[in-house]
Amino acid sequence: PLPPLDTKLHSSFATIATVHRTLLPQLLVLLFISLQSNREFFAYLPEYADEMVGPYAIRWRNFKGHYYTAGGSCSTSYHDEACRSNATVTKHFPPLLYNLHTDPQELYPLDPENYRDVIDTISDLKDAFLLDLDWSEFQLLMGKDRSIQPCGNQDCYPFPYCCRTNLLSPRQQQYQSSFSWL
Repeated sequence: PLPPLDTKLHSSFATIATVHRTLLPQLLVLLFISLQSNREFFAYLPEYADEMVGPYAIRWRNFKGHYYTAGGSCSTSYHDEACRSNATVTKHFPPLLYNLHTDPQELYPLDPENYRDVIDTISDLKDAFLLDLDWSEFQLLMGKDRSIQPCGNQDCYPFPYCCRTNLLSPRQQQYQSSFSWL
């Protein structure tokens, strides 16, 4: 493992920069001023997206609505049961709504009655997204097409095990072969 970071170096860096009259970037702007995102809307699709299910969550501005939750990589003792690795997919209607500015960990869902306009907007955005989305078959389940497989040794056998592209230079190959007896 790596040793812990020595925090004394941080103040030394600023001191050295001052002694050498080097200008440091204004990090205060990045660290303490909230910047507005260029993306106002984002759809969260699961790893194996399903046309019948659609996005699991929609983010609009500082709000995020979860239509589905599924188990995550959290341990089985994690406080939020929906995020535990043994959790199943759960549909939420109305969606679980969070304010990401005040609750970035998404621990406290907002009352849907108090945020009906936000939920309606998120639902409209979800519907528009689904109308514009072109679904296709999961590419990894389509089988192997030799014509599109990256192979440095065309028409070799047994495919694809024979597809080895040697990226070493001739000198590196010679050096590597001199140790082949190891």
